[in-house]
Amino acid sequence: MEWDALTLSRLQFAFTISFHIIFPSFSIGLASYLAVLEGLWLRSGNDKYLRLYDYWVKIFAITFAMGVVSGIVMSYQFGTNWSAFSQATGNILGPLLGYEVLTAFFLEASFLGIMLFGRHLVGPGLHFIATCIVALGTLVSAFWILAANSWMQYPVGYELRDGVFYATDWLAIIFSPTFPYRLVHMVIAAYLTTAFVVAGVAAILLLRRRALEESATMLKMAFGLIAILAPLQLVAGHEHGLSVYDTQPSKLAAMEGHWETWEGSAPLILFAWPDEASETNLYEIKIPEIGSWIVTGDWDGAITGLKEFAPEDRPNVPLVFWSFRVMVGIGFLMILYGLVGAWASWTGLMERMRTLQVLVVPMLPAGFIAVLAGWITAEAGRQPYTVYGLLRTSESVSPIAAEQVAASLLMFVAVYAVIFPAGVFYMGRIAVEGPVSSKKPARKKKPASRKEPARKKAPAKAKSRKTSAKKRTRLSAKLASAFAAKQQKPAAAKSKPDLPVLNPVEESPAPEDPISAVAGKPSSQEDMAPEDPMPEDPMPEDPMSEDPMSEDPLFDEPMPDDRDTGPSLIDIAEQYETEELPDNFPDYKREDPENGNS
Repeated sequence: MEWDALTLSRLQFAFTISFHIIFPSFSIGLASYLAVLEGLWLRSGNDKYLRLYDYWVKIFAITFAMGVVSGIVMSYQFGTNWSAFSQATGNILGPLLGYEVLTAFFLEASFLGIMLFGRHLVGPGLHFIATCIVALGTLVSAFWILAANSWMQYPVGYELRDGVFYATDWLAIIFSPTFPYRLVHMVIAAYLTTAFVVAGVAAILLLRRRALEESATMLKMAFGLIAILAPLQLVAGHEHGLSVYDTQPSKLAAMEGHWETWEGSAPLILFAWPDEASETNLYEIKIPEIGSWIVTGDWDGAITGLKEFAPEDRPNVPLVFWSFRVMVGIGFLMILYGLVGAWASWTGLMERMRTLQVLVVPMLPAGFIAVLAGWITAEAGRQPYTVYGLLRTSESVSPIAAEQVAASLLMFVAVYAVIFPAGVFYMGRIAVEGPVSSKKPARKKKPASRKEPARKKAPAKAKSRKTSAKKRTRLSAKLASAFAAKQQKPAAAKSKPDLPVLNPVEESPAPEDPISAVAGKPSSQEDMAPEDPMPEDPMPEDPMSEDPMSEDPLFDEPMPDDRDTGPSLIDIAEQYETEELPDNFPDYKREDPENGNS
């Protein structure tokens, strides 16, 4: 192989597009999956869907950003490495790519910020609309890119003047004969890619015993989609193959590995090694007579062989042959996994059996491999043309030196070797952490949180009153006695004989008068006169500042005159009659054998 500017330019474009196509094939399906999750959350109110949305939207943001950056880098090569191609096809491909930017890229960029950061600013309804618009934008982007590529595969609606293509029918250009099949095939491939990523991540989380509820939900949703789309992809691929049979016979011959032309009853070659030098297949394994029916839908359908085309007009046969079989093999494996996985998820076996979960994990990258194999089949099978049958690849390259292309290629390899693994590692790290489970989901616990405080506040107050009843009873008794002594009303000094005095002052002797026992003063009428000074201690300027009773810790509360409400003798009597008394407070009304009330 000669390492000239053409070969290096093709290698560089193949390298950049291989990295780029991974991200759109994932972001297209993931954006739609996010819209479904948010819609289910809004409809059901189940916060597990919201947690899954918050979990996958982080991965989507990284995927989308890396896809945009790699796409811009790839588009620059049309001017640097393929300037002749751009000059010849710019009148047609330029508007198509411009429509992609105006309709899809601007749409995604406008609502992506709301989708990522605006849920608490715009409300759930408008945020859901923004998510749906971003998902629609990814599909619109695929529409225009595939319209441009389909025209390159089968050019229509143009006229060629002096080596330059001019549009004559834009509808024919956009909706070329191969476009509908390619669009459906690619969108289903993107959804299947996302479904297997979701299923693989869910299986990993189940094996790690993390976020079990969310992981089981992801697994069921993924395999439900796979069970439906994988068989449909087989039908879409077959219809796409029929369009290739009509529009690109050399590509079809390379895909099927037919060197000779068959007028009917062609065999189906399962495996072989195409030898371009001898124009034969080595180690061939085939099924007789069913090839024509599979390719054309008719047992007598004719298939044109590669020998009908000049060697310089043939694609790379081994590359196209094997890439096509990798894609088809993964497709059949997806169908098998979809049916088994859907049944196991429906019956609950997938959540309980670790063996099934382990078998799901290796299929996580299956969608990416199938997409890459499909694009290699499509792009390598179009060779040696950039515009099939009209503009050769050798005529499309820029007039630059091979050294310049080699330098840029090495730079791309070095940069991608750092950025791509870093991005994949970061996304993998987010994936294995799993959805964050909230202990009190907002939408689920709101009704309970409104009622529970009302039930809890009343018992708390009752408990507080019960615990302070003893203290307030002692305080009220002392204050009542002191007030009666000050007003010289001996009649009021008599207390009920059955009123308990809790924790009496131990240091004071037990006088005959109960008021004197509480106040700590002599029982004689003369000694209780207010004009007599306190013994030994002079009267301070503020009588309340040096009250002997203030040293008792029970007097830390403000005096009755200093606060709005306080206990009175009536309150004490009411407390005595109520049930809100401490457990250790003696109740002489109860039938207690120990107190003699039996």
